[in-house]
Amino acid sequence: MTRSLSLTATLALALSVAAPSLADAQVRVRTSRPTTSVPVQTTRVQTTRARVPVQTTRVQTTRVTPIRVSPRPAVQLSPRVRVLRANTTLRRPNPAPTTVVQPATPEPAGDGQLRCMLQENGAPAAGQVTLLQNGTPVAEGACGTLLTAPAGTYTAEMTLTGAVDQPTVRRTVTVREGTTVSATASFSTAILEVRLEKNGERIPGKAEIRDASGRLVATIGSHVVARISTGTYRVTATVTPGYRHANGSRTFDGVRLVQGQRRALTARF
Repeated sequence: MTRSLSLTATLALALSVAAPSLADAQVRVRTSRPTTSVPVQTTRVQTTRARVPVQTTRVQTTRVTPIRVSPRPAVQLSPRVRVLRANTTLRRPNPAPTTVVQPATPEPAGDGQLRCMLQENGAPAAGQVTLLQNGTPVAEGACGTLLTAPAGTYTAEMTLTGAVDQPTVRRTVTVREGTTVSATASFSTAILEVRLEKNGERIPGKAEIRDASGRLVATIGSHVVARISTGTYRVTATVTPGYRHANGSRTFDGVRLVQGQRRALTARF
């Protein structure tokens, strides 16, 4: 009995010693086994939810209300003509747009020049020129010099300033930009002197000269020599009022003057 217990104890001790070795061997066997890794290919499938557009059709219904047309009584225009009016409204079409074209603004014209030349009894003479446009003076100057004026058509009034009756000739001239236009006029004159005397001595007074129509063309003093246009005149010599030695007037009818003539009239009191 005692022997059996000893044997059992011995066997248990032997097993306890051998147990780690067996475990170690088992571990070694497990670790010495070659390990093969098999790659696993993973495929990710991504699904996308597609949005399908949905077309929506809106149907608009309109309630149609019947229009009642009430005819009116006929209007009697004539025995043969009758017009029926219906209670309806006609819609006029929109008028076409109107385009207003503004006229182009003309650019101001440039300047030109006018040369006025006068002659008296065939010889050059001094005078004045005035350019008129629609009766309004635009420019004026002395003849014999260049007169600058805007381009255009004018009436040139040329006056012989040396004659007492101031004779004037009118011409239509066109002034062009950058150019010079000429205007000429000729005058025919005579020389007239009116003398007022008493007992052979000069007395103060004046002489009024009128043309055939009675228009007063000039007034000159006693013993004054004046150039005047040729023609036929009526001359009235009058003593200055208040002169104590003489008074009154003398008249000369049908005084005819020709070109280049020198004539003297003597009024004696």
